[in-house]
Amino acid sequence: MIDRGETIEMARPFENEGDNMVAGLRLAEQKSGEKRVFSGPREYVEKACSLVRDFNEMGQTALTLTDSLQQKRVCEMRSQDKPAPISFDSPNLTP
Repeated sequence: MIDRGETIEMARPFENEGDNMVAGLRLAEQKSGEKRVFSGPREYVEKACSLVRDFNEMGQTALTLTDSLQQKRVCEMRSQDKPAPISFDSPNLTP
């Protein structure tokens, strides 16, 4: 990850379950930043927006994107968009 002042650049942001992206989001949360927007291929932006939603659910403060279309995408994602958790209905299985 490289913090260039106005931009934060990440190599392989989604490896290790998105650890690099989460680190970048934490850095962006700390910076005053006038602009918070993802740039890159559509698939990357969609995946990054889904991580923002998860990041906001975990954190004390919400990270708001300044690009209205990207922020709308984050807000439109609902909990049912996430994969269903594994269910342990059998009495022989424990979590």
